[in-house]
Parts: sequence; structure tokens; C-alpha cells
Amino acid sequence: MDQLKIVLEHKFWILAGLAIILPPIGWWAATSGLADDTTGRMAKIEASEKSLAGVKDVPNDKWIQGAKEIGKELTASVAESQQHLYEHQKPVMKFPPIVQNQLDHCHLKYRQDGSASTDPKVRTDFQAAKDFFVGLYDLDWKTALEIVKPYKIRTGEGLVLLPLLITSTGTDVPLITRHSEVETWRQTMGFTAGQMYDVEEDVWFLTALLRAIAKVNEGATEIGNARIKRVTEATLRGGDLSDLATRRTAKAGSSGAANAIPKNAGMAIGGRSGGGGGGGGASDWKGPKNFDPDDVFGADGSKEAGGAEGRSKKDLGGAVELRRWVENTQKYNKRGFVLKLVMDEREIPTLLTAFSESPFPIEIKHVEYHAYTNRSGADFSQIANAVNELATEGAEQPTKEQQQQQHRILEGLRMAFNVNYLADVTIAGTLTIYSEPAAAAAKSAAPAKSGTSQPVASGVQPKVGASTAKATPPAKSPATSASKMPPTAGIPAAKTAAPAARPAGTKTPTPAGKSATTGK
Repeated sequence: MDQLKIVLEHKFWILAGLAIILPPIGWWAATSGLADDTTGRMAKIEASEKSLAGVKDVPNDKWIQGAKEIGKELTASVAESQQHLYEHQKPVMKFPPIVQNQLDHCHLKYRQDGSASTDPKVRTDFQAAKDFFVGLYDLDWKTALEIVKPYKIRTGEGLVLLPLLITSTGTDVPLITRHSEVETWRQTMGFTAGQMYDVEEDVWFLTALLRAIAKVNEGATEIGNARIKRVTEATLRGGDLSDLATRRTAKAGSSGAANAIPKNAGMAIGGRSGGGGGGGGASDWKGPKNFDPDDVFGADGSKEAGGAEGRSKKDLGGAVELRRWVENTQKYNKRGFVLKLVMDEREIPTLLTAFSESPFPIEIKHVEYHAYTNRSGADFSQIANAVNELATEGAEQPTKEQQQQQHRILEGLRMAFNVNYLADVTIAGTLTIYSEPAAAAAKSAAPAKSGTSQPVASGVQPKVGASTAKATPPAKSPATSASKMPPTAGIPAAKTAAPAARPAGTKTPTPAGKSATTGK
């Protein structure tokens, strides 16, 4: 009993000792066999892996089949996306109703030449469509301009002042793209289906740009409260990606990146502050050089043709070989545009956002602006005099009341432009027109037939404006009847940025004296 009493007195320390000793013993007994099993199994796996070292890069049949299935899914996804983009733009790809009606009777593919058909009825209907087209083009073009409610300087009505010079005469710079060669087609009818579609596509593109301007001016009742007050240029053009790449490469002997357009430069908006250029101070900042569209799209061939300012693309006697597209592929084509506006600088982001509603997706390549300097409206009197001379040619001179009314209109116009938030804005970008997926596949798979449109290799563009030459424009998808413009789901919005303040009369400060231009 005495011994048991001793054990009971020290039971705490006895149990504590057992608690310390027993767990390690149990752990060792439980894991000794597991460690041996793990080592053995790892050795077997490594041996199996070494035995397959010579054939591990050879896919088996299941791998090949799985890869093919993934490829099919990706191809279907691409085709579905292209179909969606094509359906989005198809409702606005429409000629004037009487022309479209004749083309529908022909049951031809988009851009297909019906004059080469073996069916005499198709040839007759297609010729009728061409006859109607040349007669209606001028009205179709003017209808596009009416979208922005042009300002009429004789009455003071309208929202946006458009350029007085709106045609190309061989030496003048076309301020709004208009194909004056259509006038010569009336006599010769020597134009191809591709040329007819080129001209009409430009009306669609111009309409898309002008709709964005009208969107910004929604709610305006007069030019005084319009956010965009003047369009000084709205031109469409092509380009050359290889030439653009050359322009973005530093020349030998130059200072490298300082002389090259940055390839990865993001789109930026110029402000009214000269301090946004980075680490250097005002003393080492250099303003951007004058805007040259060739630096955004690459050369389109107009300068080589000797046009005034590089933009006079045609003379009335024939055609000049130009690049119509900035990018030409089987699935889509990209047409460049340049807009020069006088507008409220605070509404620049609104305009860029409005471009996202275009049925032809718009990619903004270049934006710059500087303070509007013609606030006195010195050129408005010249515009009014020119308009009056045209209106009163061969008619009676205006009365005193008419002269007083014209004076009031000019004073109101000067007041509309005499505000400190106006800016001269230059925007350059591309509009994308998609081919129908089935048509795109046919372009690459089927050989071209005589009299039908043929795909044009990237960088090679058709002749525009020829009176007798055969053009080979890129094939397109079938045109259908138009309906309301569909919603813009799936069309990416243009990037926007809020304008900042900077000294008047300066352009966007960017490294190496370049304009704010996106690179790829």
C-alpha cells in the first residue's frame, strides 16, 4: 500500500513522462512503412518516365483528335464573330432605293459585275442600275451632308458650317470626299461594278462619320449652342502598312527612337498645358510637327501622283493609281479618314464615344487639338460674299433689307465662334467593312471568273475614277435591304480621355516632337 501511495502521489509526473515518450514512438511505428512504400513507388514512376523519354513528344491519336476538336471550335467562334460584325453593318450597306431595286433583280453577289452575265435580263437590269447610280450620286452625297444640318449662311439656319469648297477640280484639295469623276461617267458609262461600289461605300463611310457629329450636336437649336460648329475637312483615304512601318523605323545616322514614331504609343489627346511631356521642363520641350496623314496610315500614292498637298487624287481626264484601303484582307478592309473640326474641346470625349455607334467599327489612330484662333471670324465675310456671288449671278442685286439681314447673320456667326472653349480638332482613324464569312471563304477557295470581282492583295489597290479601265476591287458580301441601324452590341468603343488645359496655339506634347499617334 505504501508503494501504491507513492505512485498516486507522483501520478502527474508519471503521466507527463509517458505523454512525452509515447507519441514519438507511435509516429515512428506508423510512418516507417509508409516512407518505404513512397520511395519504392517513386522509383517505379521515374523508371516508367525514363522508358518513355524517347517517345514523349509524339502525340497519340486521342491528343490529335482533341486538338482537331479545339481547332474546329475556334474556327466556328471566329466565323460567328465575323458573321455578327457583318450583320451589324449590313442594314446600312444600301444604294439609293431605285438603284438597289435594280441590283436586287440581278441576284448578284456584292461587287459582282452583272454586265458579264450570260443572262440578258441580268445585263439589262445591271445597266439600268448603273444609269440610275450616276444620276443619283450627287443627291445621295448631299443627303449624307444633310445629317449634320449644314449652316446656310444666307438664312442663318443650320448647326454646322461646312467647307465652301466641296469638289475636286484637279488642283484643289477636296475638303469633303466627293467623287467628281462620276460626272464623266454620265457620258461614257465606262466604269466597272467595283468602281461603282467604291464610290457608294465612301458615301456610307461619310454618313457614319457625320452621324457621330450629329449625335454630339443633339439638342442644339442653332450654331450658337452647337457643340461642333464647323467641319473644315472630312476626307477618306487609303494607306500602306509597309510604308508606315518604314516611317516608324529610325533612319540610319539619326538619334534612334527620337526620330521614329513610337510603335506602342497609346492614343492621347492634346491639352492646354505644356507640362504633360514628362521629365523635361518647358525649355527642352518641342512641339509636334505638322499633322501628316501619311504618318498615320502610310502613303496612299497621292503625293507620288503630284496632287496639291498630296490630296488631289484625280484629274477629270482619267485615273490615278491609288491605294484605296489602309488594310486589305479576305475578312475585312479598312478605310482611313481624317476629320478636322472646330468644336467645344470639352466634348471631344463625347465625339470619340459617338464613333463607337458606327455600323462600321471605327479605330481612332490620332487625335490632336489646339485653341481656336479665328474667333474674330475674319473669313466668314469671304464665305458670305462667295455664296452671294453664286446666288445673285445673273439676278438682281440684293436689296438694302437683304444686305442688313446678311450683316446680322454674319454678326451672329462671329458671336457663335467668339468663345474661349473652342478648339481646332484633328481626328484620324479607320473604318472597317467586313466581308460576309461565306464570301470571304469563297475569295480564298474559288478561282476568280471573268467579269466578277477579285480579291486584291494587301497593299495593292484598285483604280478609282477611271473612265474605261477595268478595276479589280476586293470581293464583298451580298447587299440586302436596309432597316433601322441595329444596336451596337459587340462593337468596341473608342478610347477617350478628358482634355486638360494648355497654352493656346500649341499641339499635343509628345516625346521626340511627334503628334499623339497610336502605333501597333
